Amino acid sequence: MLTLGDDGQFGIRTIDTEHQHLINFLHLVEETAPENRPRLATKRLVSSMRGFLLTHFNNEENLMSAIDYSGIDRHMSVHSCMLSTLDIMACDLEVSGESSMIIEFLTEWTVSHYGADDRELAWFVKDVRQRALGRRQQQPQQPGTGAHVWT
Repeated sequence: MLTLGDDGQFGIRTIDTEHQHLINFLHLVEETAPENRPRLATKRLVSSMRGFLLTHFNNEENLMSAIDYSGIDRHMSVHSCMLSTLDIMACDLEVSGESSMIIEFLTEWTVSHYGADDRELAWFVKDVRQRALGRRQQQPQQPGTGAHVWT
């Protein structure tokens, strides 16, 4: 069973929370997949997961844009390809009723994406934060105001 341990926390609250929600979705899909469960339940969960992925990807892409992330184009392409593949697999699920391939894809993609693409983004965000904090701490006080000048 896939878990998001301390090593999987990137220190970006929104992203970490969304990653945990996506893992929870994946667990629900795994639980509904056995042969004794209706195919419709699995399809609905995959559809709900896709909707949540759209929101999550949009949030990540907005963050990347806001911090001028150098890997934004490649990261967005990974998101787009994932959604396209998920759509194809959802069609296969509709036709065949076989859910093991979509579960395997979602699990492998999640581990790979979180472990590489999102980790790289997290390092970039942390670096941006550290540089911003360093600049703030180095700013002199304005004479007579007692206030710091923030850049």
